[in-house]
Amino acid sequence: MIRRFRFPTLLALALTLVALGFVSSDSAVTATGNGPGDVVPGRYIVVVNEGYAPSQVAADHAALPLHVYTVAARGFAARLSQAKVDALLADPRVNNVVPDRVVSLLCHKPQHSCNGGGGTTTSSQVLPAGVKRVGADQVWGTTAGNGVGVAVVDTGLDFNHTDLSVAASCFTAFTSCQDDHGHGTHVGGTIAARNNTQDVVGVAPNATLYAVKVLDQNGSGTWSGVIAGVDWVTANSAALGIKVANMSLGGSGSNSANCGDPDNDGIIDDPFHRAICNSVATGVTYAVAAGNDPNEEVS
Repeated sequence: MIRRFRFPTLLALALTLVALGFVSSDSAVTATGNGPGDVVPGRYIVVVNEGYAPSQVAADHAALPLHVYTVAARGFAARLSQAKVDALLADPRVNNVVPDRVVSLLCHKPQHSCNGGGGTTTSSQVLPAGVKRVGADQVWGTTAGNGVGVAVVDTGLDFNHTDLSVAASCFTAFTSCQDDHGHGTHVGGTIAARNNTQDVVGVAPNATLYAVKVLDQNGSGTWSGVIAGVDWVTANSAALGIKVANMSLGGSGSNSANCGDPDNDGIIDDPFHRAICNSVATGVTYAVAAGNDPNEEVS
């Protein structure tokens, strides 16, 4: 049997007024059920106790890791049989084994715009209503994001977009960091489109964007890939100057407390929540968007 597991309820992380998106990490993922947050059969996130190497634990159990976590989280994700799950749970080096889950963009609802951000230009620059509403243009004389790195944990970024300053360093759960969907680039523009004579201007136009691609061309992936992205952000935040991580993410489940250990029994039921807490502890700010879907409770 799998030990206790809980996943956050409709969790959505995004910078100010960014369009909501729900994520995922390996392509061709099949889940039970029809909505975001559904379990991926046969895929698990293994939480390893401090003092033990996740790669060694995986090797000892003949598990081929899809992702290995060593900074924000400690453990790995893998496809496992029930026999291997049981063996891992009996290993004193293992804290817990929880099922992986699907997350995806809410493109099926007509009120959500999941694409955009790519290709078209305007003859003059536009100040978006959302950017104006938060008063960003009132502080550009004092601060416009200079020296601040923002990790866009999404579908990637368009590295060829002339209105975005995208760093070469990046993370992908796939084969490339390039945005093959459009949502991540749209989000990146809201965050840091340049203050020039074209297209829109972002909240922090002088910030540098870092692509953390955890969603595929269909806006789909898994929690295990999102944790891998958070792990990369945490490991590289000091060297790259990443101060903010923007994540348009969500999934169903219970509302985990105490950084993924709601029972305070030392068992990590929610490794994603624990990864976020550990990342925040290193100085990365995670901006959270909520309430984009009027039919869902936010907690």
